[in-house]
Amino acid sequence: MILRLIIPLLVLAANTLAAQTEPVLVTKNFHFREGIYLSQESFRHDSPDILWDQVQAKWYTNPQTYLTQVEYIRHDESAAALSPDSIWGFCIQGVPYIRLSRDWIKKELATFAPLQLRGKICYFDFDRMDTTEVLITAYNPANGMPFRRGMIRKEKQVNCPKILHFETGALADFNRENLAAWIADDPQLLEAVMDIREEELESKLFKTLLIYVDRNKVYIQ
Repeated sequence: MILRLIIPLLVLAANTLAAQTEPVLVTKNFHFREGIYLSQESFRHDSPDILWDQVQAKWYTNPQTYLTQVEYIRHDESAAALSPDSIWGFCIQGVPYIRLSRDWIKKELATFAPLQLRGKICYFDFDRMDTTEVLITAYNPANGMPFRRGMIRKEKQVNCPKILHFETGALADFNRENLAAWIADDPQLLEAVMDIREEELESKLFKTLLIYVDRNKVYIQ
């Protein structure tokens, strides 16, 4: 009698364990576990190193761009804050945020951008201010002739699209050349990318990325 009861329980336990270890498909809007990821490896396994209820944190999110600047993250009031450079990213309400290199964006606080597209190739972007020198010419109103030229510094807002390889953690600018290198395992789509006309590149390149993510699955083990 006891043996008859034990065997079904063992089968149930085995089935439960198998279900827990089955790979999970990463969809375009996949919700990751909330918390802080100290490495890309932790992110790839959807296994945050620190949960939000273990720390105190203060951040500011731009409601238009969703860029998030972190003032501090620490374990308690008396503890020193975690170094921003030790944080790969974090997840809020299922959305993962990746830390931006200080070489990419000139901000005093550590800045994180949301992964707008999740999959084998993830996508995110951000705006930054670039300073360029522009030649300015002053003209004489009496005769219309130029009488002074000089270089002035001018700031311009630039959009910076990036891609993240989910399996390797590699980062690259989102452009034709880099996307082509990353989708070489899909020859048909690679050919389509190389055939996009230059004037259509901006509108079609992201659509191609969406198709690739749909066709080439990646899983959390």
